[in-house]
Amino acid sequence: MNLSHLPTSLVVREYTPDDKDACLDIYRSNEDLLPADLIEAYADWLEMGTSYMLVIEQAGRILACGGLEIDGSKNSNQINCGLVRRDHHRKGLGTLLNLTRLALVPQDHDPAFVGMETSVLNEPFFNKFGFERLNKPVSRYAGASYFLDMGMWLPASQKPELLTLLKSLPVEFRVDFEESMAGAAEGGEE
Repeated sequence: MNLSHLPTSLVVREYTPDDKDACLDIYRSNEDLLPADLIEAYADWLEMGTSYMLVIEQAGRILACGGLEIDGSKNSNQINCGLVRRDHHRKGLGTLLNLTRLALVPQDHDPAFVGMETSVLNEPFFNKFGFERLNKPVSRYAGASYFLDMGMWLPASQKPELLTLLKSLPVEFRVDFEESMAGAAEGGEE
């Protein structure tokens, strides 16, 4: 994937509660593409802290955010709530966010299942990563476009490739990729 158009001086790090307002601002910057009536639910989700949540920042300003729910006992991983500030669309931040979340998927199972929900407008973007449609589009939220579920199987053999790509970028990563590689190093489970 071509990430040559990424902004400079990016940092990818874990979300902290101090980032909540910035993430809500990112949601608001995309309200014409998102269900406006769900911003309160998004705020509550941020406060719950049940996801491994990441932010991408530049000079202290958060430009993108997104979560990863992990349930190793069921081989179920969900990328969720991935958002890029509207004035930074098409600069590679969404790609960086998704590749980072995929690199963080534990390899307790080989392959690991990764699912997500997205609008039909974003389906082609996620197809580039290997996600496939799992159901027909449904109008799930009032006043919003149609949404669908997508999924992919992530083989342990792809993890080193993802990490090599990410580490080749001029980006500072403050996340622990090593923990997610433990299963890949052991060969995962069948």
